[in-house]
Amino acid sequence: MSMANARHRFALRALFLVAAVMLSACLLPGRAHAGASVDAASIRTVAQVQTDGALHVVEQRTFVFEEERSGLFWPVTSLEEDSVLEVSSVRFAPCTLQGGIAGEWMALPRASISSELEAAIQATSGRTDSLDAQAAALRTVVDPGFHADAAERGIYLLFPPTEGRVVFECDLTVTNAVRAFDDTAELYWDYVPADADASAASVNVSVQLPMPEGMEAVVGQNVFAWGHGAAGTVNVKADGTVAFHVPELLRGQYAQAHVLFPQQWLTNLSFKAQHAHSGTRLDEAKAEEETWTDTWSAWLANSYTLDLAFVLVALAALGAAFGLFFAFGREPKPVGPASREDARALLHGYEAPLVGRLMRWGHAGPADLVALLMQLAVRGAVKVEALADAGPLGRGFNDLRIRTGTRAKDVARTPLDQELMRLLFDVWGEGYASVTLSDIKRHAAADRMRFRSELAAFAKVLSGAVQEAAFFDVRSARVQRIVMVSGCALLAAALLFGVAAGSFVRGAALFIAGGGCIVLGNYTARLTPKGAEVQAAAVMLQRALMDVPPEDVPEEDAPYAFACGCAPDAAVPCLSTENATEADIPFARFWLAPRKGRGGKPMPSFARHLADELEAWG
Repeated sequence: MSMANARHRFALRALFLVAAVMLSACLLPGRAHAGASVDAASIRTVAQVQTDGALHVVEQRTFVFEEERSGLFWPVTSLEEDSVLEVSSVRFAPCTLQGGIAGEWMALPRASISSELEAAIQATSGRTDSLDAQAAALRTVVDPGFHADAAERGIYLLFPPTEGRVVFECDLTVTNAVRAFDDTAELYWDYVPADADASAASVNVSVQLPMPEGMEAVVGQNVFAWGHGAAGTVNVKADGTVAFHVPELLRGQYAQAHVLFPQQWLTNLSFKAQHAHSGTRLDEAKAEEETWTDTWSAWLANSYTLDLAFVLVALAALGAAFGLFFAFGREPKPVGPASREDARALLHGYEAPLVGRLMRWGHAGPADLVALLMQLAVRGAVKVEALADAGPLGRGFNDLRIRTGTRAKDVARTPLDQELMRLLFDVWGEGYASVTLSDIKRHAAADRMRFRSELAAFAKVLSGAVQEAAFFDVRSARVQRIVMVSGCALLAAALLFGVAAGSFVRGAALFIAGGGCIVLGNYTARLTPKGAEVQAAAVMLQRALMDVPPEDVPEEDAPYAFACGCAPDAAVPCLSTENATEADIPFARFWLAPRKGRGGKPMPSFARHLADELEAWG
């Protein structure tokens, strides 16, 4: 299999893997945060409208405490302004996964409204992130019990430290919960308030209307019921029970009941309640619901249209990225060298770091400088010798001195060669004809930013040489930038429309398209025929040197072996280089052989370790 085909197949596999993961994330239903301590695994509520307009509620909420807790805040909000919350009792018990009680009910007493409790509430207010956290903080200073807070329209539950699956039951009554008009009675009730920062996996609420004996509830005649907020169902039974079911309620959502029934069913209304709301309400309420339904339907239709538009845009972006990939990302079929000698002759026509950049698809690295240093040493432009002093590369490595070679002026003629010679002797060597690694390390430590800019200047000259070598196709590189920028823009749009605007479909479509464009764009750039030929020669050299001992590697090939990442990994350590030059030890073994440090600790090759240290110094 050619490298072009392998690269092509790898690109497609990577894209399909990303698309499969993203698509599975889109198709799997979102889970409520039922495992979090403040989230309810389920809510079951039985409410009964009293004949005097009050609402009697017995509500059970099941929580899963992953950590030990001792406080909760139970919101009871969005009823009439003049309604009053009265809590009769609160109890809790451990329960099973199926909802059955796993122990005994434990009742919470009413917490007395003492100065200590009021001081605790004031002390915790403003210092905690939520009312739920405030309830936990109150438990540290107040005995177990419950306290109804009229200002916050909720109940503080303070209980002994508890963990696991626990069900709490509150028995409460809200007075003046129903508004009585001349032609109807109206119940507006947020059974899960809008400001409740929690989720629930399942919500089931039944509201029993005070229907007179012998009468049946008929939808559209004497009973009207609607549900607002989170998506769910509403069912009116003949016995006057209105059942609300919400399969999943996420954080930030609310669930509201709106029920109309005959005002005559409230037989025990007080005189004040009878005349608090005069006039008719039935037709107006039905018109409001009809308007809201029409508005909701129109919004839903527009939302689906927008969702479809975003999906089409995402598909178009992916299709365009695929088209550009197949148009510009196909590698030319390389005409490889006929033999190893032909491959060596072709590679030696280019500087070793240029070939290394080609194999790394243009990415720079510290190995470029080391490979060029090795090549200058081979050509006689520099001379390398090891010193006995403790070196800057740590244990197992001696210091290294680099001196100007006798043939420096003759062989260091390219701008890249001259840039490295300038760095070594004019900059790091401060004008001297020799420089040690200790000198370079001290120079880097004195001003790290300057050292980085010096390395960047060398990398810039190398990038210019790579461009002149024309290894990479210019048009495909330009297309690659366009596709990847488009992918980044689509990901940013996914955050805007998916996270900020709260549209899962739009966000998922844009996210998949953006990720696909980035994956495809990464593989859209291609080589020129010349670059493909040189790459094939480098691969041939890699395979030829894979099992060759370091001492048998020709010194002319050693810089290319290191630049291409195909340096042989011999098990025999290099001989001691103390007071030695590359002339005393075979050149490739001097640079490429792994070593053993003090105590026999295995260490990487000298060239690899030098490249790592240059990167660390910068």
